[in-house]
Amino acid sequence: MDEKFVPRRILVIDDEEGFLALASLQFGKRGHKVMTALNCETGLNLIKTVPLDVVFLDLRMPGVDGIETLRRIRRIKKELPVIVVTAHTSDEMIQQAEDLGISAVFRKGTPLSDLEVVMEKALT
Repeated sequence: MDEKFVPRRILVIDDEEGFLALASLQFGKRGHKVMTALNCETGLNLIKTVPLDVVFLDLRMPGVDGIETLRRIRRIKKELPVIVVTAHTSDEMIQQAEDLGISAVFRKGTPLSDLEVVMEKALT
């Protein structure tokens, strides 16, 4: 690991178990602490109880979607950096997320190795 490496405490909220596993593997092999949640409720409970550096949040989830989850995150921890994860999201939905103060957007289909690049840019 390089001298500038800072291990981050990361939460990934996504209803796709495959993406959660891949993101955990990608961040974990770099030395980050990764927690995952398959839905809004689980994610919000972790946000309330665990110190975190950043949240990766899928916008399209069944039940409580990413926009409503983001609203709830902002009520709990206004300054927590949130990076939106999306595959097929409208520009309008991205704009709603930006209006709620996201730090960045990660598009699914982008190489997973870029997850950390997007995170570090968002946290600086």
